[in-house]
Amino acid sequence: MPASHVLVADQKWSKSGSNNFEISPIESAQDCYTICLVHNSGNCYSISYSDSLEECFFPLDDGTTVITDVDKDDSNQFNTYLFLRTGYNESLPTNTEVTGYIYHKGISYTDSTNNYEVTWVSSAEDCFRVCQMSNAGQCIAFSWGSDTCYIPLTTTFTELADTSDASYTTYLISSYTMFAAGSYMAASGTAYHNGLVETDPIYHFLIDADSYSDCATICYIVNSGRCVVFNFASSTCYIPFDSGSLDASSLTQKALSGSTAYILVKTSSDETVYLSTYSLLSSQYMYLGNSLDDGSVNTKSTSVVSTAEDCYRLCYLSYGENCKVFTFGSGTCAFPSQSTAFSYLSDVKHGTDSSLNAYYVFDPASRTEVHSSASYSYLSNLRIRDGRSGSEYEMVFSSVVDLNACYRLCLQTMSSCKTFSYDPNTDLCYLTTVDFHAHWTYVDSISGCTGYFTKNSGLWKLMTKHIAYENVMPDDAYNHDSSFQQTVPAADLSASDSYTTNNYLKNQMIDYWDSLSSKYRIKMDLLDKTGNLLKTMQYNATSSTRTNWFSAGNFVSSSYSDLSSSHAHKFWTMGDSGRTFYICYTEATCTGDAGWLQISSTANSGCAEWDSSTNVPKFLYSAGTGYVTWASGGSEFYVLMIYMSFN
Repeated sequence: MPASHVLVADQKWSKSGSNNFEISPIESAQDCYTICLVHNSGNCYSISYSDSLEECFFPLDDGTTVITDVDKDDSNQFNTYLFLRTGYNESLPTNTEVTGYIYHKGISYTDSTNNYEVTWVSSAEDCFRVCQMSNAGQCIAFSWGSDTCYIPLTTTFTELADTSDASYTTYLISSYTMFAAGSYMAASGTAYHNGLVETDPIYHFLIDADSYSDCATICYIVNSGRCVVFNFASSTCYIPFDSGSLDASSLTQKALSGSTAYILVKTSSDETVYLSTYSLLSSQYMYLGNSLDDGSVNTKSTSVVSTAEDCYRLCYLSYGENCKVFTFGSGTCAFPSQSTAFSYLSDVKHGTDSSLNAYYVFDPASRTEVHSSASYSYLSNLRIRDGRSGSEYEMVFSSVVDLNACYRLCLQTMSSCKTFSYDPNTDLCYLTTVDFHAHWTYVDSISGCTGYFTKNSGLWKLMTKHIAYENVMPDDAYNHDSSFQQTVPAADLSASDSYTTNNYLKNQMIDYWDSLSSKYRIKMDLLDKTGNLLKTMQYNATSSTRTNWFSAGNFVSSSYSDLSSSHAHKFWTMGDSGRTFYICYTEATCTGDAGWLQISSTANSGCAEWDSSTNVPKFLYSAGTGYVTWASGGSEFYVLMIYMSFN
């Protein structure tokens, strides 16, 4: 006989009527089994054999007989042997044991319509085999104890109920044995539920279990491998039904004495929860709406999680990759409940609280982004910041592990990452929280810190702005003259273009010109009083210094058709005969001097024919397409803007 059979002692099993075959004398149970196979064309579901009577008895079987077709008769002269169909498990597979309970279908395990009872079953493995025979090979649960086997006639776990009985153990057959310590956060005195209460059978599965780990396994089985939340109180297991979209934020949290809610913090499909891909804002919290306590747009739990990692997992469980920010500290875990409502960090509001820390999670698309020096220029030992001061303009992240992490934060802080600074000595990352002003950059000296800003030939950063007749010489800005204004007025920072106010301005980056990496071009724009562009010219800045960039050797292009480095007689930056930013075609007499550009830095520079002004500086240029004789055709402009771009 097959090794995978079940012996039921002192019983004779038969079908009703004439659906059985009986023969004697037969010398052994093995011979009886052979006759059963021959008579039933290879199908033999069970045989009953008597050693004392040498009698063989078996039901007729065409391959469709199931155990519920057979009647069990007590007989101390017969033993019954049950045989598994082809493809059924021969041994008890992975299972979860629930001690002290009989699981059954219907109101009682004695309900023979919904349950099958077999006595004199000597092992749990044999009981499992009978269970397979009872449910066409799909055994989900059976209870065994005192050599008696109870089998619910169902393949649907949610049809089960339970009865307490200390002499029995229920075996749950499922591959879902995924519970592991550390996978769930335990919230004592709490229940998470759907519907009005945790006992609402429409939304929950209720069953007894002897441990919370068994409850977790049952949760996985009931919800087809997905267990978000379960509650365990004494021996009762409350499991919210989950069709696949349930998350912790959609459940109701209530105080329930004696209950512990277990909230999933790690799933099989998310073994890596990117715990190394968030950065910290110390003593701050982030929220949407009016406050962190605004439950309409924020999820806030207390005494549920004990670590920042678990808080992130709870947020991730609720919103997946849309979990971008969360706040943790002093037992509080909070995060925006409308996590798809913002795209960038600057969209979230910030508050200050020494007991809390805010965390920002890198977007999946940027988790592997690596900073490239091909995209950014840098300033060593300097922190770059917006010209305005205040927390609304800058965020300082702590515990940022490396430059790439700071870069990723920059990518997600704004729609475009224009500047950031990273200090590896303190693991601090400095970011602007609003759209970085295209013109003005401020710097602070910090040893070891490096400031990065976009290298883009299309992005011109304003170095200086010069105003005619303001009594401040343009060349002073490039000679470290302390009288040249460096504080940026608010009006200039808020305006779309800095020429709208009569302020001469200097970017602090000029003082670090020589150490700037990847300098590309210098652009000079000549404007009228209302900001209209009159003329423009460009210079090569690659190997330049702040004092030699304005030269014939660096000249690249201009609005003039006849200007080239070979045509110009002189290029001056620092001035000659009271002139600066001077591009001369010819010098002869005052009536014959000709050129394209000049700024008079001294009053009455010596040529009354075209320079009799007592106010300085006076800005002159050629308004045509070529050079002009100053005495007969020079024109005035009023604003000079000088920009730099990076390769």
